Amino acid sequence: LDRLEHTLIRDQRLPSLPLLTAIAVIAVVVATLVRRQLPLVAFIAALIGLVLLVAWERRHSAHTLFLLVLIGAGAALSMFVEFYALQGDVGRMNTVFKLFLQVWMLWALVSAVAATWLLNRLWGWAGAAAPAAKGAGWSALVGSSWLRRGWSLAFVGLLGAVLIYPVGATPVRLADRFKALPPTADGMAYMEHAEVRDPERDGAIRADADRAAIGWLLRNVAGSPVVLEASVPPYRWGARIAKYTGLPTVLGWDWHQKQQRGDFAWMIDQRLRDVRTIYNDPNPDVALELLQRYDVKYVYVGGLERAYYDSLGLRKFETMLASGSIEQVYNADDVIIYGVNDG
Repeated sequence: LDRLEHTLIRDQRLPSLPLLTAIAVIAVVVATLVRRQLPLVAFIAALIGLVLLVAWERRHSAHTLFLLVLIGAGAALSMFVEFYALQGDVGRMNTVFKLFLQVWMLWALVSAVAATWLLNRLWGWAGAAAPAAKGAGWSALVGSSWLRRGWSLAFVGLLGAVLIYPVGATPVRLADRFKALPPTADGMAYMEHAEVRDPERDGAIRADADRAAIGWLLRNVAGSPVVLEASVPPYRWGARIAKYTGLPTVLGWDWHQKQQRGDFAWMIDQRLRDVRTIYNDPNPDVALELLQRYDVKYVYVGGLERAYYDSLGLRKFETMLASGSIEQVYNADDVIIYGVNDG
């Protein structure tokens, strides 16, 4: 754009016919999309058109072309998800999530370079500021100190707007769920004081009891054996053992798994029924058969399992202890972990 600007000022001539034609085509496409009530698609189309125009003008600048390719690739992916979705996706949710992760990464890289370039132009951080352009016209206006201050204020304002959410929302979220904690890199620190509330249980589930058991698993379990734990509805204290130990479980978030697997969702339903059967069925033989089917090495029984499953079904694990099919490897703070013996 700077190059185009200097060329127009120097030669005192109007834009070429191809450039005017390209601008007209972009305007017609955008207007058509707006009339068809596709404002987001119209905005993306305008962005892609602008990228193409600037790329043609700066075609001899390799680093500028690279940045424009990143912008254009992100815009193209954004356009793609407006018309296409992966087969079997639920409401195109995974299509949008997975592809927009790439869009934000691409645009984040461009934003970092663009911010550095802008700061250099405004305040000359990368060296001496460029001398003000001579003569009248847009270049002289850009070089004026008052306009530079205006752009600086706009930049600071936009940066502050971007920071509103992480600065403002994080404390609100923490206050909603957890007690105040000092800054820490320990993602489990909150569990020392947190009490988990679940609609299936009148009282609170002590997160510190689970933290102690998770610590034991991390210290004493080698390899990647399967740990059976409760499978609960979304957005609850589910899959906490698998998440904090990295060990596999029979089933974590069942709905999320159904979204990922589409036509194979019936398998997830089967696993959910089997998890409930292992905990609820009072027959030790039925539970043992399912434990062996899923190659379960450890059975976790904590406050969450007691909230969701039948006490009579959980009592059968004591019977299985007597038969030698399982052994108790951990028992503290109302959390019991059973080890499943081979054979």
